[in-house]
Amino acid sequence: MMTEQRTPWFRIKGSGYGLTPTTWQGWCVTLVIMAMLLASVQVVLYLVHDPLNAVILILVVTGIELAVFIPFTYRHAESSEEAEKAEASLVTEKRQKIKTDIEEWKKRNSL
Repeated sequence: MMTEQRTPWFRIKGSGYGLTPTTWQGWCVTLVIMAMLLASVQVVLYLVHDPLNAVILILVVTGIELAVFIPFTYRHAESSEEAEKAEASLVTEKRQKIKTDIEEWKKRNSL
């Protein structure tokens, strides 16, 4: 039985909260949710004439949209273990490059 390797659409940020799109699918999802948020605000502002009710309704609709969007993006993101492995391999590569650069510098400068 062959296991399918999935490519994560989002990468966990190194610091702070949230995810960063890394594939075209991730960018499409991000653009769709942005369009949905903007469209819902415009519809609410068009339909509701009382400012207080409009603000309350915008907050409710935005909360509902984000309640759907956030779990979806985390389901399509790399796991924290994958992120830690990728970061560890990046650090190892950088250390190796620094060691190589130092050795080359010592050879050039006869140290």
